[in-house]
Order: sequence, then C-alpha cells, then structure tokens
Amino acid sequence: MKKRRWFVALILTISMIINVTQMQADVYAAGEEPSQLYGQSVLLLDGDSGRVLFEKNGYEKRPMASTTKIMTCIVALEQAGLDEVVVVSERAAKAPDVQMNICTGEEYYLGDLLYGLMLESYNDVAMAIMDHIPDFIAKMNAKAVELGCADTHFVTPNGLDGEDDAGVHSTTARDLATIMRYCIKNQDFLTITETDSYTIDEIHGARTATAHNHNALLKNYDNVISGKTGFTGNAGYCYVGAVQEGERTFIAVTLASGWPPHKGYKWEDMRKLFDYAKINYQYHDYDLQQLLPEYIDVEGGQTAKLGEHAQIGVTLEKETLHLLTADSDIVKASLNLPEQLAAPVVAGNIAGTVGISVNDNLYETIPVTFANGVEPVDFSWCLDQIFKYFVEYEVVIP
Repeated sequence: MKKRRWFVALILTISMIINVTQMQADVYAAGEEPSQLYGQSVLLLDGDSGRVLFEKNGYEKRPMASTTKIMTCIVALEQAGLDEVVVVSERAAKAPDVQMNICTGEEYYLGDLLYGLMLESYNDVAMAIMDHIPDFIAKMNAKAVELGCADTHFVTPNGLDGEDDAGVHSTTARDLATIMRYCIKNQDFLTITETDSYTIDEIHGARTATAHNHNALLKNYDNVISGKTGFTGNAGYCYVGAVQEGERTFIAVTLASGWPPHKGYKWEDMRKLFDYAKINYQYHDYDLQQLLPEYIDVEGGQTAKLGEHAQIGVTLEKETLHLLTADSDIVKASLNLPEQLAAPVVAGNIAGTVGISVNDNLYETIPVTFANGVEPVDFSWCLDQIFKYFVEYEVVIP
C-alpha cells in the first residue's frame, strides 16, 4: 500500500432499510391509492420536497387552460410593482371571454388586476398584464426552465390555445404542480388566491368590477391555501391546488377532468388525492448518525504521541432526516466513505456522502465532513516527538 495516496479504491457502502411506522385510516385503507379518477393526467406532490407521491399520466403533455394564470401571476409579481399603473391596450380590450370588459386606454393598478386574473380568470386582464411587462411570454418560459419544468411551453398568458415556432401551449401535471409549489412561497400570491371577493376600480372611475373566487375548495375542503381552475374545449376541466395541514403541504393537479356538463369531476379528483395524502403521509425522523464509523485511519499523519496511529472523525451536515413517508415507502441510506486516507486532511472538507433513496429513487445526498484535521509527518514533528520521548522517560545521555 503506497504511503501518501489520498484515497484507497475500496468504498464502504452500508445500506439501511428504514421501516416506516404504520398508520391507521378511518376512511380509506392506508396505502390504498386513489382510484376512479376522472382526470386524464393527475399528480400529487409533496409541497416541501417536491417529491411525486402519486401520479397517473403525470408526465404527459397536455393543454392546461387557465391554470396557466398561476405562472402569469407569479411572473407579474416578480417583474413589476403592485402599485404600477397598467394602461389597457387595444389587443387586451379585444380578448375573448372570460372578460372584465376593460376598454382601450383605461388604467388600473397592477395589484387590482391580479385579483381579476386569479379570482375570475379574466382573459382580457391577462392580456393587459402581458402588454404591460416587456417580453412577458419569454419571461414565463424562462421561469419554467428555472424551475426545472422541461415539458412546459407558454404561448399565451391566459391559457387559451396557442402555438408558436417553439411548440404548442402545454404542460404536464408534474410541471404544473412544481410551478404551484413555487408560487405558494410568495405571500402576495397566497393573499390574492385566498381572497373570497375583491372590488376592482378603474383609476379614473370609468368602471368598477367585483371579482369572486371560483376556487370552490376554499370553502368546501379543509386547509386549502391556494388553487386555480381552468377550462377550454381542448383542455377540458383542469385544476391545480394546495393544502397545508400542520407542517405538511400537498399540491394536486388534475388535467382533462371531464367536459361539460361534468364541471364537478375536478373537485372529486381533488378530494380523493388530498384525502389519500392526508391519510397515508406523515413526517418521520430518521437517525443518520448511526451510519457513521467512529473514525477513519489516516496514513502518514501526525499523532499526539509517537507510535500511535493517526485517526480522524467524520460528521454529517444533517444528522437527522425529517422525511414525509407512507407505509409502503422503502427508505434506504447508503454511506460512501474511503476506508483509509493519507495525510494531510483538512477539517471541514468533504469526506464522502450519505445517499438517501425512497423506493429506489434518489431523494437527497447529504455531505459527510471531516470533524478534525491531520497534518502529515514532517522533520520538525519528528524532532518534537523525540524530545518528548526523552523528557517522558528521563533518558540520560552519558
């Protein structure tokens, strides 16, 4: 074995299967997945980690109608001030239903228009917002890329069908849930989408409109914090919403959940998805510290005493894993560390990793760092050790 090499080839892998505490369900059997869902694409997401908890065709591209407006709203909130004045363009005034019937040249505060956008889903308001903020569609698509939504493409700000050189206006249930997960971190977004009704006044008194929230789950299901409906003849009935119960946040999506006269199908889908989430998923704490060895040997390192073997401790950046899991989930932790090191070793440097997987899908990689450092043996250290040796044993030189 060479003396000053940094790592040996052998990597220790320790696997641990963590058992999840069983839960008792009062309504549905624990572990029973939602069935008889109307949506052609549905998905349930953990709002904290972004992990997909359940999906049916959740990665299939589809039109999403006015659920598009959650992205319209968040981009507007990030790109402009609520007190900015929006002047209605001729193009916005001509937008098709659903309309607030705004007229060319009218002026509104952006913050007021966002209530009309999200509560009543006004298409003309969406166009007015788009025309107020330069390169708005490009910014919507840039935000989708930033959030990792590779299967989403925006062409219109209101969700009406559209196509350009880059593709058709569409998303997936997974991407839409991911966008909502991002949106609910914005307090202005939550305030707007939780509001029951709101009065919108044209700045110069030309008109007044009252917007009413069409998210029925706000009143009919516990702990709903946000949501957006959508419908076109092409997309069918759509919905994306979020519930927050204690420390748990769930986001659910249903796309193409029936066509007229089945307007209520989307609400049935949502209840099934959220009920399933609440019954099956709870947070559990897992002790990762037990995975770590007491120490790692360090070849060629300085020690406190001549003749001792250099050793170094390791520590986890996160010793306890707080993870949302269900009965059926299999959680594994794999430790990847070198069996032996060569000096020098610097305290705080990365020693290895603990990989966490849920149902064989990588969930998180946690760094393992060196708890202390070890300097290499050198001439001055050797002299110092010889001196200490003579002092300790009171060696007399004749």
